[in-house]
Amino acid sequence: VENSLEVYCAGVLLALTGHVLLVKVSSGLAMQIAVSAGGVAALAAFATLLTRIKIASRSELKLF
Repeated sequence: VENSLEVYCAGVLLALTGHVLLVKVSSGLAMQIAVSAGGVAALAAFATLLTRIKIASRSELKLF
C-alpha cells in the first residue's frame, strides 16, 4: 500500500515503454520475457527506493 500511486504511475510508463520495445525491436518470446522481467524488477527497485527515501526523511525530522 505504501507508494502505491507512484508505483502505479511508473508502471504505466514502463508498460508504454515495453510496448514500444516489443513493436519496434522484437516481439519474440524471449523479448516478451525480458521486458516483463525487466519491468517487474524496475518497479520493485523503484518501490524500494521510495520506501528508503521516506524512511530516511522520517529519521531526519526527529526533534529530540
